[in-house]
Formats: sequence, structure tokens, C-alpha cells
Amino acid sequence: MSAAWVCPYAPGVAGNLATEDLVFLAYKMGMGTGVDFEKLQGVVKQAEEFIEHSAGGRIRAWWESHRQLA
Repeated sequence: MSAAWVCPYAPGVAGNLATEDLVFLAYKMGMGTGVDFEKLQGVVKQAEEFIEHSAGGRIRAWWESHRQLA
């Protein structure tokens, strides 16, 4: 198995970091990412439809609350 596929164990860590959470963090810190956040939402939605369960990161609640405001 390639080292690129190995995920080291860390006590207390819930899992990998969702891309959308990292992109949002960078945005809130004023860092440019070049990522279209609305398109990223679409990709997450497609992935969830494909795997047939929720895959969104912690930012999901923020997305949902802002959709209701629109």
C-alpha cells in the first residue's frame, strides 16, 4: 500500500477534514482559495447522492441556515 493512502492514528481525532470546512476556514481568515463555494456545495451534494448518505462537513449547518435566508 502506498504511503499516500495511510492515515496515521491520532487519539481523539474524529476523522479527516472535509474540503468544504477547510475552504470556509481559509475564507473566514481572509485567505484566497480560488474555490467557488457554490460549486463546491454542488459537488458535495452529488457525492452524497452517489454514496446515499450525508458526507458534508461541519459547515453543513451554516449552508442550510443560509439557504433558508435566501
